[in-house]
Amino acid sequence: MKTKIISVLWMLVLSGCTLAKAPEMLVKQECEIIGIYITTESMLIQGTVLDTSDHTQTYALINKHEKNGASYVESIVSGKFYDSLMDVHVTDEMVRNTFTAKVPVLMQESGVVINHYEIIKTADETFVIGNAMNGIGLNGDGTASVNFGFSKDSEINGLKTSESLSFDLEYVPINRLLSLKLIELNEDHTKLMETDMMETSEINLQETTQYMLVEEERMTSDGTLIRDVTAYARKQSEVIEHMIIRTPESEVFASPDTLRFIP
Repeated sequence: MKTKIISVLWMLVLSGCTLAKAPEMLVKQECEIIGIYITTESMLIQGTVLDTSDHTQTYALINKHEKNGASYVESIVSGKFYDSLMDVHVTDEMVRNTFTAKVPVLMQESGVVINHYEIIKTADETFVIGNAMNGIGLNGDGTASVNFGFSKDSEINGLKTSESLSFDLEYVPINRLLSLKLIELNEDHTKLMETDMMETSEINLQETTQYMLVEEERMTSDGTLIRDVTAYARKQSEVIEHMIIRTPESEVFASPDTLRFIP
């Protein structure tokens, strides 16, 4: 599989920033970049307040806040990420936060354009979608990687510290899922049962099942049919898990899921 490095972008976070509150009207205020917002929409969203209760959005952010005199850091992630990791590295001189993840993208015949925006926290601690950053175009079967980094220096009680926040994302093209089946075999490799797994993620295995075949059929954007088969052997009372990427209708970002086969 080919890998294309689409963009590498590092930005310096200053003491203030500029937001688009409405088209052609900019408001300057103190704020801090805390995250990244991902969308395939092309409409103007700069200045929109982020609704963290809407889990259909795709974003990741790190928020620092005070409670009972103590400082806390929380990560808030929403969307179809997988193989994700939020790593925090702290020393006396610096704090480094790194979010790494993969994003499955359902391929379209005309390709897919993905837009990135800053998420900023204003002085009143509101999360707002900020300036647009580098976007990417995904076309074909190659993955696309992006890196966005932000950093700032601060001084507390005479001690200088630096903070950095980076997002390392890999966009993985996914073909549309047409069918998903579990085929159970006995010890003689005779078929016992075939189960449609398109609408379920968990199944109890037959008592005499010794082997399992997970069969996926997918259609590429140019109409090519692809069939993949993964084999598993039963392991006494162990639950076997199989990762699958589902492709809901009318959604560009695909949905990671885990199939569970229960003995």
